[in-house]
Amino acid sequence: MVLLLGSGHVPLATELTMLLGTLGRVGRRIPVLAVLGVTDMDAESRYAEAIIKELILDRRWKIAVALQLFNAEDSPVPVYTSALSLRPGVRCFENWTPMALERLWTPGSTLRLQALEKPRRHDDLRGCVVNMAYVSSPPFVFVDDQVFGIDLDVARFFAYGSNASLNILHGSQAVPKLESGQADMVLGGLFPRPSTRGQYTYSDLYTYDAVGCYTLRTRRLPRWQYPFRVISLKAWASILGLMVVIVVALEHDNGRGPVANAMTVVGVLWEGNPAPRTNSGRTAFYVFMWTFFCLHFTPAYRAALSMANLNSLKEPGLTDLDDVKRVLMLSDDMMPLMAEYPKLNKLLPLVEICNSPINCSNEVMRDLHHTALIMSKWTYWFFDQIILKDGRGRPILQLYKDPMATFHVSVMTSPDSPIMLALNRITAIVMESGLVRKSVEYYRHRFNLLSGVAELQRKTSYRPRALGMRQILAALSILAAGLLVSLVIFLGEMQLGGRY
Repeated sequence: MVLLLGSGHVPLATELTMLLGTLGRVGRRIPVLAVLGVTDMDAESRYAEAIIKELILDRRWKIAVALQLFNAEDSPVPVYTSALSLRPGVRCFENWTPMALERLWTPGSTLRLQALEKPRRHDDLRGCVVNMAYVSSPPFVFVDDQVFGIDLDVARFFAYGSNASLNILHGSQAVPKLESGQADMVLGGLFPRPSTRGQYTYSDLYTYDAVGCYTLRTRRLPRWQYPFRVISLKAWASILGLMVVIVVALEHDNGRGPVANAMTVVGVLWEGNPAPRTNSGRTAFYVFMWTFFCLHFTPAYRAALSMANLNSLKEPGLTDLDDVKRVLMLSDDMMPLMAEYPKLNKLLPLVEICNSPINCSNEVMRDLHHTALIMSKWTYWFFDQIILKDGRGRPILQLYKDPMATFHVSVMTSPDSPIMLALNRITAIVMESGLVRKSVEYYRHRFNLLSGVAELQRKTSYRPRALGMRQILAALSILAAGLLVSLVIFLGEMQLGGRY
């Protein structure tokens, strides 16, 4: 299909809109040549670039634009295609233009459109160099003696699948490097924000993440605490105070000594049998009143203790964010996101940066009932084996209701990036294959091995350990020895019984 543009009677923008509308009814496999009439080859070439860009965004790869000067029928006509001008070993962004000069179309010659029939792949970067900067954000990017993580795997997969050379720029200030042109893309669990719209371009998503607020969960109390926790501490304090008053009154009345009177009071409480030896009616009255109280308290206490053994006692967690006095975060990267959501914005004045999962865990333990931890769900799941566990290895925190903000993780690039098409192809493959989940599980297992968590889990596991051959042979040997002894005793009894 050949389209003639640039008649001069209709604005080029209108003609471009008409062109896109016309191509909407044309099959995508049909090659298209747009002949653009211009008055000045240098000044008007940007119109050809605009047309090519629009057609690239419209996903029509088989396109070429020919620039033809008015009143210059004998001049060669340059023909540009939508192929990227990329070279091996050179930065993809260096002297980049979406227009590639395909050939010069001389008057009277036949314009061959083989290049349009078999267009070059736009996801093939032809070995050009991509500078990558990163933001430290476990588990997406770990910064230790070496840099590794999920996003590094995605970047290497992108370089492999797009025929590009990856150059990692180390150090901080990743986003300023992209802004200044030093970096071509930035990774690190990044997510699009309204405040950055227009400044940067984000690739298609390759995983989801969410900001969660984690607070103290409802915990089951250990059974050894049941005798003390079936009633409140205030009730125990009241009972103890009453016992002290009665002991003092008995001592004042009978003078038997505090130990004897205390034993009487405690005996009534637990046994219900005062066995008083009183010489005073007042002492008998005190013991009677205490016995009357215990006859009601002791059965109720025992019934409550029995019910607690049937239905476990639980300590309530944090039920309202208004009770939060401290908010802990790993870093300040999520603070701009918090400012854009009403649920999180009210917590901003309470935020404290704890810099590492271990520090966050220690800070939360200082005031469990009034502290919240804000962390992405991927990060919390990755570190949940080493942070905020009770003595039996159970988690102390839980997600407060629903996630406060859900977002998709992308790669940040500059506007009009030449690598965006190839990048989106790779992110689609990563998303469909579940590569991120598998990568997180791998790094989580590796981290647990290095930090000793795997060994600790094995020691504190509630499941019985599988018996090995030695344990099985030992048990069978003991059983065989017992049976042998029983057989000897049985035969001996038979022998002795036959004699007598």
